[in-house]
Amino acid sequence: MGYNWNVYVIFVLQNSLMNLLVDSE
Repeated sequence: MGYNWNVYVIFVLQNSLMNLLVDSE
């Protein structure tokens, strides 16, 4: 369960980073 939660957090963080990069462009 903890492992899945970690993966989910990383996924969300990556998504946020991508959104920021797209927004910058």
